[in-house]
Amino acid sequence: MNSKVKKQLQRAAVAVSSFLLAFSATAYVICNENAYQINGFLGIQTSEIHEAENTDVDTEYYKSKYNSVKAVKEAGLAAVEEVEAEGAVLLKNEKNALPLASDSRKISLFGTSSVNPLYAGTGSSGIDTSTAPTMKSSFENAGFDVNDELWDFYKSHPQTNKATYVSGGYAAGARGSFAINEVPWDDVATKSATFSEYGDAAVVNFARTAGEGADMPSSSGKTQADLYEDAESKTGKIENGNYLALSESEKQLLRGLKAEKDAGRIKKIIVLINTANAMQLGFLDDEQYGIDAALWIGTPGQKRPERRCRYYRRNCDTFGQPCRYILYR
Repeated sequence: MNSKVKKQLQRAAVAVSSFLLAFSATAYVICNENAYQINGFLGIQTSEIHEAENTDVDTEYYKSKYNSVKAVKEAGLAAVEEVEAEGAVLLKNEKNALPLASDSRKISLFGTSSVNPLYAGTGSSGIDTSTAPTMKSSFENAGFDVNDELWDFYKSHPQTNKATYVSGGYAAGARGSFAINEVPWDDVATKSATFSEYGDAAVVNFARTAGEGADMPSSSGKTQADLYEDAESKTGKIENGNYLALSESEKQLLRGLKAEKDAGRIKKIIVLINTANAMQLGFLDDEQYGIDAALWIGTPGQKRPERRCRYYRRNCDTFGQPCRYILYR
């Protein structure tokens, strides 16, 4: 057999093997994800229930510590609060700026993402936040007195209303929007009369999206900068934009707060890093911003009461009859 024929046979063998591998992998996924429906269609019974001859046998392998659904829910809520508290990371704490003393509870929340925080990531990590507490209510529930006028200002500002961390995706030719949309400091400063009254701490929240299919912007390269834009920017672009660094508007916000602190109207500047992404944090030690403390909070998620299952015909609220598939969407 000459070398030319041998190469042709080798190519044919590789092609056939590749096809069979792809076919078997696809068939496995289809069958695995639709096994219940396929077996039902074919009339195949995959399991049976038999009564044990010895009725004294205890077949409950994993015994619950709880005697009611209410007790399970309460324990679950306490667990998720503990996970978030222990998962947060203290990045900086100059002169024990944190925790705030019991007599230092009047605070102001700054940043577009203070009223529009990231509760979770994108893709499969997305959650229903329709009943999630706001950052303001969370602080208030913890005993803080929050600057209402500043909060209402951020809630109604056009930048906040159009803020979007990400849209679009990575498909070929697709372009997403990763605009930060921070409110300009000149606008925020119109509420400076309230700063001293709620000046025990200025709490600034910075958020960057992260998750399945949307960790970072991507483009052809020619229009990369406008993917990182602050919508209020005069040019519509940030030169050499970097989504994981501070935008110019965010820098202006911190400089403005530093000036307020120097003037004695704000006692402390505390920064929250609200992201699961690898944000660049060198600015935390930059003296021009005067940051006293910083806390990485990740994406805090959402706790919610149980709901009826979406894919299983059984009421989740019936104790001892847990759902097999629960989707919180």
